[in-house]
Amino acid sequence: HHLKVKGRLLILLSPLTTDLPVVTAVQYGFTNPPEVSLQFKGALLGALTKKFGYVQAALLNVIQSTLASMLVLPMRMVLPMDLGSYDYLDVYQPPVGMVRVRAIEGRGFTVLKKVFVNDVPDTYCILSLGASDGKRTSTQQDTCNPMWKDECFDFILYDHDQKIYVQVFDEDKSPLDPDDELGKAEISVRELLKSGGITELELLLEGKMTGCYVTLSAEMLYLSDQLQSLSSIQYEGKGNLCGLYTIVVTQAFNIPLPRVAAATYVKVQCGFCGNFEKTFYTSTVADYPGFDALNPMFDQVFYVPITAEMLKENLSTPTEVSGKSTADSDGHKCIVFTLIDAEGVDGSKGHGELGSITLTHEALVRAYKHTITETRPIGNQGAKIEFRVVLNGMQSEEEKTSW
Repeated sequence: HHLKVKGRLLILLSPLTTDLPVVTAVQYGFTNPPEVSLQFKGALLGALTKKFGYVQAALLNVIQSTLASMLVLPMRMVLPMDLGSYDYLDVYQPPVGMVRVRAIEGRGFTVLKKVFVNDVPDTYCILSLGASDGKRTSTQQDTCNPMWKDECFDFILYDHDQKIYVQVFDEDKSPLDPDDELGKAEISVRELLKSGGITELELLLEGKMTGCYVTLSAEMLYLSDQLQSLSSIQYEGKGNLCGLYTIVVTQAFNIPLPRVAAATYVKVQCGFCGNFEKTFYTSTVADYPGFDALNPMFDQVFYVPITAEMLKENLSTPTEVSGKSTADSDGHKCIVFTLIDAEGVDGSKGHGELGSITLTHEALVRAYKHTITETRPIGNQGAKIEFRVVLNGMQSEEEKTSW
């Protein structure tokens, strides 16, 4: 069979050095989800593919989701070129900022003629950026010229060439009748900002022009070490972002286990309660050639977009400190790192949690440039963990001069 992947691959050589091999590391990944095609060889496989097309579709979905989780921004593969000078904190590239996207209005939609009644479309949009999850507008009932002017969606932007995708659907009220796709369009953030931040796009359906149009707008906001946006009315509203936590887990040291039994990873929890609680996991590092199981390198970054709703809920819940080691207990729980041992390569049973560290929101607010970069003891058996946590606010172009 043939598997083809087509897309824009971003290759980053950084940081540069004066010694061979000239660069410390190579990073690579797709800017946007690539096009994936899968073709089976042989008459029998070809016939099965035609008869059971859903099997091929399912395989393509698995491949695309796997690529998105590993090789589409914000995810990148990192290849160290000089381990002697390599430090992930030097290699890491922060996001560009945030882009606020609106589907303002649509036109050109037509009344669908059905057997018993004409169907005036009930239209809604799904907006996404790059490989992000889609966000849905409200449904505009019984109109061929829908308007969504007051609705906006915020996305973290990692590259100006990331694309904004819009899909438009006609909502069907019957649970047995799926919503009808009316078309889709795409445009890069760079193109949209160059056009003055607003443009009209014609929708495509099965590769053909539809004569239906949607107008999109975009506003660029930038990461800042000024935190006024966290309490500004301008950044309130359901789903609107007012800041960003960036959590980088680089390495652990002195794992207190036999080398062949060690297989550790770090669980990262953002201490928001209810709907706002978020949990991430690094990869597991075990005793394999080329890996140091007792001083594992994780080199992973996680992003937690902040809304005003999240902050209000978190700041109303005080930190609870148990017997675990805690970095900051004089505020509201923000980030919890837990070092965990899984089953070793020798088949030995995992030892579970080896220790935890808690950071508070207040500690980040007090820190220089709201950044904490440290190597701290974790647990009581001599292990340490290296990490960086950054708290950023947001600023528009105008706010850069006024704040």
